Amino acid sequence: MQIEPWMLITAGVLVVGIIFLGGKSLFRSKSRQQYLDDLAMHLKSKFIPLEGFENGYAMKFHFEGFDFEFLDLEDSGFRDDLKSHKAFLKTRANSDLTLSFTERGRVSLKSEAVRVSDIRGGGPETVEVPKQLKEFSIYSNRPMKANEFFRQEKVVDVFNYLKSVDSRGHANIPLSLQDGEIVIQFFSSATRKPSIFDLKHSTSKIEDYLDDLIILSKAINKTEEKFKI
Repeated sequence: MQIEPWMLITAGVLVVGIIFLGGKSLFRSKSRQQYLDDLAMHLKSKFIPLEGFENGYAMKFHFEGFDFEFLDLEDSGFRDDLKSHKAFLKTRANSDLTLSFTERGRVSLKSEAVRVSDIRGGGPETVEVPKQLKEFSIYSNRPMKANEFFRQEKVVDVFNYLKSVDSRGHANIPLSLQDGEIVIQFFSSATRKPSIFDLKHSTSKIEDYLDDLIILSKAINKTEEKFKI
């Protein structure tokens, strides 16, 4: 039986269509509500509306003996169809330690504020920057504690993993430490890390970041114990 060319073309179009539609459904991103519901179920908690934030949600939960809070906030755009959202995962250590990261060669108001507090405390001091984070200058309200904190290898590993480059090519670390509160920010863009897209794709990925915060919290507590002696 001779196969007509038009039959081959038709079959090819059908195959491509099936692959396209199958791939589209495979990589379709979850809606905001779906990913929040999945996170709440995975962490055995629930989200509640966040007071003071339009269309913002918060969830408190326990994991491996630590208290955490996850926030999902809507970013307001000029157009409703361009609205995005960002998320934050936070925990707190029993400490007053604050760290500020600035790309070398750049100065931020935040880093300058920390430096001013250092001057008032007896002199401007920067933190001894680990070689894995050499693209940053690090400032702290407690430089000696910060140096002891960064001597712990696992601490440096966490910061090194989280560092990234933004859309303008500037190095940054989407993790803040303010008076013992540790916060990881999740971006809406799939090209930035950590990304909300990762959590939508795999809910269990949240446990990696929970483990990171536990490492940092334990390291801060260990540092504080040394300075009590």
